[in-house]
Amino acid sequence: MSAKRPIEALPPSQLYADDGYKVIVLSCIFSVLCIAVVVARFFAARKKKAELWWDDWLCIPSLVLLFLRFLHSRWLLKRGF
Repeated sequence: MSAKRPIEALPPSQLYADDGYKVIVLSCIFSVLCIAVVVARFFAARKKKAELWWDDWLCIPSLVLLFLRFLHSRWLLKRGF
């Protein structure tokens, strides 16, 4: 096992690193990917003339929750978390 280093032993480049933009970029990429998958799912069901079932309709609230999580992460990053 490795011993934990005290915060004073960290180099300034690690101590003051800000990777918040990476969180925003990844959130944007995966949000767009999720929206594209849900749209493709509805498009495929419509093309096959298949009836949409409960699991299809649960995709819509999940996208809303995804968007709220994205807004929450942006809010936290603005405050330094």
